[in-house]
Amino acid sequence: MQSKRGNLFVVSGPSGAGKGTICKEVAHDEHFGLSVSATTRLPREGEIHGTHYYFLDRADFEARIGRNEFVEYNEYCGNLYGTLRSEVERLLSEGKKIVVCA
Repeated sequence: MQSKRGNLFVVSGPSGAGKGTICKEVAHDEHFGLSVSATTRLPREGEIHGTHYYFLDRADFEARIGRNEFVEYNEYCGNLYGTLRSEVERLLSEGKKIVVCA
């Protein structure tokens, strides 16, 4: 039997609007998967590569843009942020409902 493909939900708003709070709450539901974003900013204390963000240097991030590896990306305060297509596809193929905070 083929498993059901998941759904994608996007939570969008300006900085400080509460996107992160909403996404953290939804992440507690076993039917949801939270997409890990990529960024060019430096990790903050306690942040782990691949758990909180994928920390990439600017050249790598821009190369990935050129290879169409992001479903969305943006620049904020001089740093790039984006959602990797591979993350979305992995979670969708697992049948998860994906929440992307953008």
